[in-house]
Amino acid sequence: WDVPVLDPRWPERMARRARTASVVALLAFADRETVATARRAGAAACLEWPCELDDLAHVLDRIAAGPRADAGHALPPAPAAGRRVEVVGPVQST
Repeated sequence: WDVPVLDPRWPERMARRARTASVVALLAFADRETVATARRAGAAACLEWPCELDDLAHVLDRIAAGPRADAGHALPPAPAAGRRVEVVGPVQST
């Protein structure tokens, strides 16, 4: 199923489609916000396009296996802003 790129209502269209079938979102710009929007709209999985065929095959196999199969994972948290580790010198063991 193809979601029009410039359609501002794509989440609604995806949600309608996801009520009747599993939807795999192939996203050209898979930033955190877009992936989270696709997941909220009912996407069973999200892949960044172009994707590896092995990744697509794995997702399709997982979906075909049914709801008892691995349900994927939630969107990981965003990186902690401003948290840096400063290395001052070599670590010495005692």
